[in-house]
Amino acid sequence: MPPVMMSRQSLGLRLASTIFGIVAAAHLLRLATRAELVIAGWEVPLRVNALGVLIAGGLCVWLWRLSRLPSARGETTLIGQSASEIAQSRRMKAPAMVPTPAALLTLPGCIPAAGRRGAAAPAQCALV
Repeated sequence: MPPVMMSRQSLGLRLASTIFGIVAAAHLLRLATRAELVIAGWEVPLRVNALGVLIAGGLCVWLWRLSRLPSARGETTLIGQSASEIAQSRRMKAPAMVPTPAALLTLPGCIPAAGRRGAAAPAQCALV
Protein backbone atom coordinates (compact mmCIF):
# COMPACT_ATOMS: atom_id res chain seq x y z
CA MET A 1 0.00 0.00 0.00
CA PRO A 2 1.54 3.37 -1.01
CA PRO A 3 2.03 6.00 1.69
CA VAL A 4 -0.86 8.44 2.04
CA MET A 5 -0.04 12.14 1.90
CA MET A 6 -2.02 14.20 4.40
CA SER A 7 -2.74 17.87 3.95
CA ARG A 8 -2.45 20.31 6.82
CA GLN A 9 -6.22 20.48 7.05
CA SER A 10 -6.56 16.71 7.31
CA LEU A 11 -3.78 16.54 9.90
CA GLY A 12 -5.44 19.31 11.95
CA LEU A 13 -8.78 17.54 11.86
CA ARG A 14 -7.18 14.28 13.01
CA LEU A 15 -5.36 16.07 15.84
CA ALA A 16 -8.57 17.79 17.02
CA SER A 17 -10.41 14.49 16.78
CA THR A 18 -7.78 12.79 18.95
CA ILE A 19 -7.99 15.53 21.58
CA PHE A 20 -11.80 15.24 21.70
CA GLY A 21 -11.39 11.45 22.00
CA ILE A 22 -9.11 11.89 25.03
CA VAL A 23 -11.61 14.29 26.64
CA ALA A 24 -14.45 11.82 26.00
CA ALA A 25 -12.38 9.03 27.56
CA ALA A 26 -11.72 11.18 30.65
CA HIS A 27 -15.47 11.84 31.06
CA LEU A 28 -16.14 8.12 30.61
CA LEU A 29 -13.51 7.29 33.24
CA ARG A 30 -15.25 9.52 35.79
CA LEU A 31 -18.58 7.89 34.97
CA ALA A 32 -17.09 4.40 35.38
CA THR A 33 -15.38 5.15 38.71
CA ARG A 34 -18.16 7.39 40.03
CA ALA A 35 -15.49 9.69 41.46
CA GLU A 36 -16.66 12.77 43.36
CA LEU A 37 -15.72 16.11 41.84
CA VAL A 38 -16.12 19.35 43.81
CA ILE A 39 -15.44 22.71 42.17
CA ALA A 40 -15.60 25.78 44.47
CA GLY A 41 -17.86 23.95 46.90
CA TRP A 42 -20.23 22.69 44.17
CA GLU A 43 -20.43 18.93 43.71
CA VAL A 44 -20.50 18.23 39.96
CA PRO A 45 -23.19 15.67 39.11
CA LEU A 46 -22.43 12.68 36.89
CA ARG A 47 -24.96 13.99 34.33
CA VAL A 48 -22.40 16.61 33.34
CA ASN A 49 -19.92 13.88 32.45
CA ALA A 50 -22.57 11.90 30.58
CA LEU A 51 -23.27 14.98 28.48
CA GLY A 52 -19.49 15.46 28.04
CA VAL A 53 -19.10 11.92 26.71
CA LEU A 54 -21.87 12.49 24.15
CA ILE A 55 -20.58 15.87 22.96
CA ALA A 56 -16.83 15.11 22.95
CA GLY A 57 -17.37 11.62 21.53
CA GLY A 58 -19.63 12.95 18.80
CA LEU A 59 -17.11 15.64 17.86
CA CYS A 60 -14.33 13.05 17.86
CA VAL A 61 -16.15 10.78 15.42
CA TRP A 62 -17.39 13.67 13.26
CA LEU A 63 -13.93 15.27 12.88
CA TRP A 64 -12.27 11.92 12.17
CA ARG A 65 -14.78 11.15 9.40
CA LEU A 66 -14.41 14.70 8.07
CA SER A 67 -10.63 14.26 7.85
CA ARG A 68 -11.13 11.30 5.51
CA LEU A 69 -13.09 13.29 2.90
CA PRO A 70 -11.29 14.15 -0.36
CA SER A 71 -11.66 17.89 0.27
CA ALA A 72 -9.74 17.59 3.56
CA ARG A 73 -6.91 15.89 1.69
CA GLY A 74 -6.66 18.83 -0.68
CA GLU A 75 -8.67 17.31 -3.51
CA THR A 76 -11.30 19.37 -5.24
CA THR A 77 -14.63 17.70 -5.85
CA LEU A 78 -17.81 18.45 -7.70
CA ILE A 79 -21.04 18.48 -5.76
CA GLY A 80 -22.48 14.99 -5.56
CA GLN A 81 -19.28 13.26 -6.66
CA SER A 82 -18.05 10.46 -4.42
CA ALA A 83 -14.41 9.63 -3.70
CA SER A 84 -14.60 6.51 -5.88
CA GLU A 85 -15.95 8.58 -8.79
CA ILE A 86 -13.06 11.01 -8.36
CA ALA A 87 -10.56 8.15 -8.40
CA GLN A 88 -12.22 6.68 -11.49
CA SER A 89 -12.11 10.03 -13.33
CA ARG A 90 -8.40 10.40 -12.51
CA ARG A 91 -7.64 7.00 -14.00
CA MET A 92 -9.58 7.77 -17.19
CA LYS A 93 -8.41 11.31 -17.99
CA ALA A 94 -8.88 11.98 -21.67
CA PRO A 95 -6.33 14.10 -23.52
CA ALA A 96 -7.40 17.69 -24.03
CA MET A 97 -8.88 18.18 -27.47
CA VAL A 98 -8.12 21.51 -29.08
CA PRO A 99 -10.18 22.29 -32.17
CA THR A 100 -8.25 23.05 -35.33
CA PRO A 101 -9.16 26.05 -37.50
CA ALA A 102 -10.80 23.74 -40.04
CA ALA A 103 -12.91 22.19 -37.27
CA LEU A 104 -14.05 25.65 -36.17
CA LEU A 105 -15.59 26.21 -39.58
CA THR A 106 -17.70 23.09 -39.20
CA LEU A 107 -19.24 24.19 -35.88
CA PRO A 108 -22.93 25.09 -36.24
CA GLY A 109 -23.53 28.83 -36.15
CA CYS A 110 -19.85 29.69 -36.61
CA ILE A 111 -18.57 31.92 -39.40
CA PRO A 112 -14.94 32.92 -40.00
CA ALA A 113 -14.04 36.09 -38.07
CA ALA A 114 -12.00 37.69 -40.86
CA GLY A 115 -14.28 36.51 -43.64
CA ARG A 116 -11.66 34.33 -45.35
CA ARG A 117 -12.76 31.09 -46.95
CA GLY A 118 -11.05 27.86 -47.94
CA ALA A 119 -7.95 26.20 -46.53
CA ALA A 120 -6.50 29.38 -45.00
CA ALA A 121 -9.20 29.67 -42.36
CA PRO A 122 -8.50 31.86 -39.31
CA ALA A 123 -7.90 30.32 -35.85
CA GLN A 124 -10.84 32.21 -34.35
CA CYS A 125 -14.45 32.48 -35.36
CA ALA A 126 -17.32 34.75 -34.41
CA LEU A 127 -20.48 33.02 -33.23
CA VAL A 128 -23.68 34.31 -34.72
